[in-house]
Amino acid sequence: MIEEENIITIDKLNDYIEVRSEPHIYAFSTNTVPNYIKVGDTFRPIEKRLDEWRNIYEQLKRLFPSAQKEYEGLAKLDNEEIYFRDYSLHKYFENNNISRLTKEEFNNIS
Repeated sequence: MIEEENIITIDKLNDYIEVRSEPHIYAFSTNTVPNYIKVGDTFRPIEKRLDEWRNIYEQLKRLFPSAQKEYEGLAKLDNEEIYFRDYSLHKYFENNNISRLTKEEFNNIS
């Protein structure tokens, strides 16, 4: 016999599944890593993604509990149907001498 609480309904699925058809770019800052902006992309709601950074990633949540959204936007070039990902932005920053946090710097943050 299947218990009713173990049955997955459409309503229960809607609590877990949120997908956008277009990627969005976001950036956030945090008090624990001064003068640093984290840039990422997601197909899900930005606040849900930031909550993951704040609470879920066990090895990172000590660094990002106060993640504050700095930017959110569609990852699309002008009005064209050309989308981009966060790694394109990371490459752009690198090509324009905007440095990334090194692994050593990251590991030394307390």
